[in-house]
Amino acid sequence: MLTPDQRESIIRASKLGYSNRSIAKVVGCHHRTVSVVLSEPSRPLPNTLKKRGRHPLLASPDRQRLKDFATNEGRHFTANEIRLAWEEASGQLASEKTIRRALHKVGLYSRVARQKPLINDENKAKRLAWCLEREHWTVSDWRKVFFTDEKSFTQFRTKACSRVWRAPGEDFHSNCLVPTVSRSVSCMVWGGFCWKERGPLVVHSGSVTGAVHAKLLEDYAIPSFKNIFSRGTGQRAGAHGESCPGCSCCQESQGSAVAGVQPRLESHRKFVGDIRKKPA
Repeated sequence: MLTPDQRESIIRASKLGYSNRSIAKVVGCHHRTVSVVLSEPSRPLPNTLKKRGRHPLLASPDRQRLKDFATNEGRHFTANEIRLAWEEASGQLASEKTIRRALHKVGLYSRVARQKPLINDENKAKRLAWCLEREHWTVSDWRKVFFTDEKSFTQFRTKACSRVWRAPGEDFHSNCLVPTVSRSVSCMVWGGFCWKERGPLVVHSGSVTGAVHAKLLEDYAIPSFKNIFSRGTGQRAGAHGESCPGCSCCQESQGSAVAGVQPRLESHRKFVGDIRKKPA
């Protein structure tokens, strides 16, 4: 796009007798552009033309107010619900499409909310403390950990999708998540692994209570840990109840099953931390 100075230079050079091609070479444009300028010298520049069309219904301040509402109490509202709330608060009529377009301009899009287990503030603090304690663990430290997890499978989907208004990077903000609580009976598959190898894959049918979970740890997690790591250190792998250096669960049981749910859970809490003490 030519500036006013360039257009004036073209007109002045043409009056002095220079050819269009020589003028174009000096100004830095195509010779046809020079011809257009000379044919309509009084034509206004494109950037000086008045913008056509109506003004946007929601100006920049309105869009910011709309964003503030959508990112606070309107996170889980639909576009139509936001429209109704906006009309009630401002008295300004707007279509659902206009609301969507305004939210898009401020970086908010309707997305399916990520599902995360419901965690209260106390457990959040405990999990953060656990991570901070192990922030500087080395690869060698993590090689001494036996990771376990379980996954429930159901024949039919039981959790519906929920949409929220969020900007990029807000996927896991607390007010952008949908807490989930599992209540239905399902088939659960439990497994474990470490740096050396995988543990057994256990299928359990029925509800998984605290007692069932503790029983799985007692019957599979601890024996798998002992079998895997004792082979690497030259120690004999034994049944649950035999002494295992670095495993407080085994030291406390000594040939008898852990009685009750609470002792099993307490042993499990110590289990991960005590693994670090076991020789590589």
